[in-house]
Amino acid sequence: MRYFFHLLFIASLYFTSVFADAEKVSSYTLDIEFTPQQSHMQGQAAITFTGPLTSGTKTFYLHAELEVDSVSLNGKDLEFETDQVFYDSNYALVADKVSFELVEDIADAQLTVTYQGYFHPSAARSPSDYMRIDDDGVFLRAWGYSLWFPVFLDDDDDVYKVDFPSVRFRIPRQYQLVFVGEKTSEQLTPEHAITTWRADDIELWDPQVTAQEFMQLKSGKVTIYHLNDDESRQAARSVADFTSQLLAFYAAHYQQNAGVDRLNLLEMPKYGDISSHNMVGVSSDTFRSFDTATYAKRTIAHELVHPFVSVQVSRTNPLWSLAIEGFPSYF
Repeated sequence: MRYFFHLLFIASLYFTSVFADAEKVSSYTLDIEFTPQQSHMQGQAAITFTGPLTSGTKTFYLHAELEVDSVSLNGKDLEFETDQVFYDSNYALVADKVSFELVEDIADAQLTVTYQGYFHPSAARSPSDYMRIDDDGVFLRAWGYSLWFPVFLDDDDDVYKVDFPSVRFRIPRQYQLVFVGEKTSEQLTPEHAITTWRADDIELWDPQVTAQEFMQLKSGKVTIYHLNDDESRQAARSVADFTSQLLAFYAAHYQQNAGVDRLNLLEMPKYGDISSHNMVGVSSDTFRSFDTATYAKRTIAHELVHPFVSVQVSRTNPLWSLAIEGFPSYF
């Protein structure tokens, strides 16, 4: 099976377009506070780049309900302009286009953006776009879904990999928040839960953040985040056992360097069957029917296999859909 995957990989490379050589982000350091009862978030993003920023107009995008308060470069405030534009890779189909000018090349550039605003539900694109912040919690994905931090990608660009050396979240204490990568610290105050996470070498559509009033069940490398009701608690153990078996099988037979030494599997809202780096989401109806529905097992098997059979393919490549969803469906 591993050899067949290699043949498909070689075939995909034959058709792969060359990725653009535009200036790219190297890392994000984020500081985010969520207020779910108000559908609100505020954040600060410190952004570094893979090389110098060249002179000219620079542009990034954010969710259209967010408002940029300030932009600074190496500690110096910049003037910027904001327009709303059509942007299919945000679930509301619009985004804030934020532009600023550089009169000279800047080496070792660090851009700092402060912003705040809302994430209300949108039915503009499809029922599977469950992204929002509300009383239930936080349900956000990155490029392609919901732009909750600044992204230097036009709507039709290819994603690439970046580092998140430190992402700090603050949220009311009753919620448990999960991000991709690894949790590096946790602090509880009388009113808030404050956590810090690290995630390296992940693609720009993978930074998912989810928070609900979760319970945890740990089983080896797998942590199950489930709701606190009888059906969910009963299903969680079966899901944990099955997921651990799959993880061991995939690691033995597919890519060894899949980045899933630790896996978080979350009970998600309707249509929340997703895979984001080392996070797998399973919609609540699927999760709760796990012991009786074969579909639930197939869904978990599909979402969990993604990182083991991923191939970096340009969106302009005719094999893009095959590589992104066809590979996982087969394997």
